[in-house]
Amino acid sequence: MTNVVYRNRNIRMKLFKGWWGEFKTKWALRLGLSYQYKVLNNILIQFKNGGSTQIDHIVISRYGIFVIETKHYRGVIKVKPNHKFWVQQIGGYNYEFYNPIRQNLTHITAIKNITQTTEHYIEGIINFTGDSVFENENEAYKYNVVHLDYLLATIQCYDEKILSRKQVKQIYRDIQA
Repeated sequence: MTNVVYRNRNIRMKLFKGWWGEFKTKWALRLGLSYQYKVLNNILIQFKNGGSTQIDHIVISRYGIFVIETKHYRGVIKVKPNHKFWVQQIGGYNYEFYNPIRQNLTHITAIKNITQTTEHYIEGIINFTGDSVFENENEAYKYNVVHLDYLLATIQCYDEKILSRKQVKQIYRDIQA
């Protein structure tokens, strides 16, 4: 019985941590971006085959579409862009988790299919909100893996207008449909 209670508490804690990271990101995007950026949060996309994918945040602007996967982890994060799993190190213990770049590629493909746009207009960003450090920081930034403190700057460094206002409105409507 106590094992079941502990497991349930562990699951609730993981859900809360994920929710908290997404909440912090939602408010950072809402307060930090101008009216030129449209923000969608917690979007569920259904596939024709019956499957689905949940996207934490989507930012749509004349500068592109930014698909953001948020992770609320602490410890040392071993960013391995080409591996199936990454490693979180906490106090001498290693925990594997699915590569969020790969996870976000599924989201990007879904957005591409819904909006009928090319990947040229879409940027994936992996956003860490917890008290974490990247073991290989240069590799992380090369793949748009950032901490919340750098999320807005990462989005705003894209300064070439590649979408019209009309396209931005249409993409926003298509994703919400």
